[in-house]
Amino acid sequence: MRKKVEKDNKMELQILDTAKRLFFVEGKLHTTMQDIADEIKVSRPVVNYYFRTRDMLMEIFYKEAVSCLIKRFDFIIEPGVNFYEGISNFIEDTFTQRDKNPYLDTFMVIEMNCRPLTANLTDYKAEKFKSFLDLVKIEMEKGTILKTDPVNFLFDLFSLITYPLVIGPLYKNILDLSDPHYKAILSERKEIILKRLFTK
Repeated sequence: MRKKVEKDNKMELQILDTAKRLFFVEGKLHTTMQDIADEIKVSRPVVNYYFRTRDMLMEIFYKEAVSCLIKRFDFIIEPGVNFYEGISNFIEDTFTQRDKNPYLDTFMVIEMNCRPLTANLTDYKAEKFKSFLDLVKIEMEKGTILKTDPVNFLFDLFSLITYPLVIGPLYKNILDLSDPHYKAILSERKEIILKRLFTK
């Protein structure tokens, strides 16, 4: 029997938390509003009352993911932070979060390719990217990382982290890797990435 639910903040949070679990933890990327309603045992109109469409949920999750990514730059750009250690902490935190939400990167890739980028990047957020790239330039001048366009360093950092996470299900299938074995491989990624990015 379905629960009768009054409009309140708890229901809104329950819908969001349930949707996040289905999308990012369980990898059910085609989850519908009806699936969410069934999961929390309410009628679909209840879910639609809080979030009119699935796109509204996607927009919220997309903006949250972008905001979390930008906030992670604080590991690197905070005054007095050693660049190498900052990058190391950035990688570590990313893998920690992905361990909790293994399908978040897949969601981001799908969203970026299926809908226009509508997350509002304020000047403050854009400034974090600029600060990061300025630090990259300094490290290039020091010779600690390969001298190239700083954006390439950004691409290398993100791709070395994200690619194994997004493509994981394919490789686990092709190479017949168990989940524990794959996690063991990923546990080595931070040191491998640091060795790839830094020349000394």
